[in-house]
Amino acid sequence: KDVPGLVIVNRFIKSIANRCVWVDNVAGGRSSAEFLLEKGHKDIAIISSTYDNRDPDDRIKGMQQVLAFEDRKIPESRIVRDIPSIEGAKVATKKLLETGEKFTAIAVYNDMMAFGVMNTLHDAGIRVPEDVSVIGFDNLHICEASRPELTTMHYPIEEMEVYATELTIKLTNEPDNLPSRTHLFVPTVVERKSVYDRTTD
Repeated sequence: KDVPGLVIVNRFIKSIANRCVWVDNVAGGRSSAEFLLEKGHKDIAIISSTYDNRDPDDRIKGMQQVLAFEDRKIPESRIVRDIPSIEGAKVATKKLLETGEKFTAIAVYNDMMAFGVMNTLHDAGIRVPEDVSVIGFDNLHICEASRPELTTMHYPIEEMEVYATELTIKLTNEPDNLPSRTHLFVPTVVERKSVYDRTTD
């Protein structure tokens, strides 16, 4: 049975694309990589999630698209995945450091993982951002309370929720007026203190 006001938030389902309010994770990955390149970071590592959804791979795909143009595609040896939590990030960071790979920045799947990354780097005597820069994803309020304050990608979930609510009401009241377009939001960079500008060296 049809549900006139049905709207799907934070997922894209092709068969009902015009009812989906979703975020472009590929674009978010591209923006993250572009920002790091602008700051002079050419050797980048990724700490990502093991969760079984499209978001982690889409973000990595976006970063790889940008870096491929610079002949800087990130090798699998510099991509480490674990449970998307502070503890998972600590495990992943230790694994990354054990590889001996050289990098000046780490792009992290979410902000909670980024805090775990920064703590583990600190415990290893690696300064953030002077030695290794860190960029997260989500823009949690606590990013401003971390030291250093976390540079991150703003995930516009609140904006998406407001938009989805308005769309639901509209579709409930006007069930025959289903829009033909999708409803796509794009993450944006929020610059704070955890990414070092190497172009000034």
